[in-house]
Amino acid sequence: MDTRTRALIHERATSIWLHAISPLHAALLVVVGGMVHETTDAELKEWLVTRAQAQDPKMVALMRDLFGLDTVTAFKEAKVPVRCINSAGGYQFFHPTAVETNKKYADFGAVIIEGVGHYPMLEKPDEFNRRLRDALKEFAIKK
Repeated sequence: MDTRTRALIHERATSIWLHAISPLHAALLVVVGGMVHETTDAELKEWLVTRAQAQDPKMVALMRDLFGLDTVTAFKEAKVPVRCINSAGGYQFFHPTAVETNKKYADFGAVIIEGVGHYPMLEKPDEFNRRLRDALKEFAIKK
């Protein structure tokens, strides 16, 4: 098989594959769009969709289990401080973190980053890393 024929077959196979996944791709764009801030870079959104498409289907079951997690019980049973670096929320898939409520059940604290969604470490990596260092310093001081 010559190079041109091989290239044509590859191009056709790619076209068929892209057509087959386009509904999934579109659905993932909606989901990812709801997980990031509206100002998040389009290339980052596309990268997240590509990564999501490549995941093992078992991840769906894991996510389902995560959404069913009884956080009150988990916090009550926590034997260590719980610290979060979270989005300010307030849009599609994100509600603001209930810091005061969570403090009722555990040694809980949260740092809130404005203008990010589910991926603050990707959307604002410098701020996330600075806040993470600060949280780790807090634990080192308590020791």
